[in-house]
Amino acid sequence: MTTRNFGLTFGRTEEGRNRDYAELEKRLAQQPITPVSDPIVPVQPTIPQSPTAQPQNIPILSYDLSKANPKHFAVLPARTHGTYSYPDTAVCLYRLGKNSQIEQVGKALSLPYEDTAKELTNDSKYIGSINWEQGMKLILGLNGTPLTTRQGLDFLALLVSGQAKDLNGNLLGTNECQRVTREILGKKNPWRAEWLDADFKYLDSKGKPVASDKNGNFYIYHSHKLQNGVLFPTREIMLPHLEESKWLDLNSLLATANSQGIATTSAQDGQGIYFYKPLKDNKSVARFVASSDGTGFNCYGDPAGSSASLGVRYARRVAPSVVGNKGGKK
Repeated sequence: MTTRNFGLTFGRTEEGRNRDYAELEKRLAQQPITPVSDPIVPVQPTIPQSPTAQPQNIPILSYDLSKANPKHFAVLPARTHGTYSYPDTAVCLYRLGKNSQIEQVGKALSLPYEDTAKELTNDSKYIGSINWEQGMKLILGLNGTPLTTRQGLDFLALLVSGQAKDLNGNLLGTNECQRVTREILGKKNPWRAEWLDADFKYLDSKGKPVASDKNGNFYIYHSHKLQNGVLFPTREIMLPHLEESKWLDLNSLLATANSQGIATTSAQDGQGIYFYKPLKDNKSVARFVASSDGTGFNCYGDPAGSSASLGVRYARRVAPSVVGNKGGKK
């Protein structure tokens, strides 16, 4: 039986995978840093003025990773991409599913928290029927960090390499890396998807939404924080990126995406993943999608949209001292 190739290096020897990953790391490190004309600044969202709509003082739960199964997380190593960086981050190998803490957050924030779908590669249930804002709030309410587009691509690159390690510092193994990759990008039904922390805005000089045919600045909002039930983003002006939607070679996308995690014109054509360009319509957000029709890195997803199979993935920043200190090999 021939193993389905999802545009990755499945079936390669361990030596080959290590060589591919080393080359990918080298190419990422050599990416030029493009100056950002608009500095990274926090953006204060407009808070509803109606007394009944005022945000409540909602506590953020501290999800205890020490009580989690270390094999259910991969450690995404700290990276710096231009002006953007992140520390070591534990990324769950499954989309967010219901438990007592999530139920508590869901009730406090009036968010859906019931499991609505199962993963393709196992019987793990997860929460769907959530829009983009609800997905971000569920993760942040658990003191997590939703994956940005840059982290999302780096997570895929780590899985492709076969070198992902769990919280004990042990290699997950090729089979598990392939399983998670198939879960995110496998060309097979059922349709499934997961939200990423990226919201695209086209604004005038006063910071107001403007039509795409008018003068304005294109921004990416990411790295959201949750304060009293309200999302507070960080804003960057969009760096040069691929301004057409097309099929791309996955490995090329992973190696040439800009520091914001968006495809560039350097990405090679292929059949690994379909890139949907971000739109200047002020209602575009990012997500990964997959079905029997193909796989996609969608940057013009509707933030108000939801589906039983559209979930979100939990991630959490961890100190380097935490990784490998749970009784396993370092």
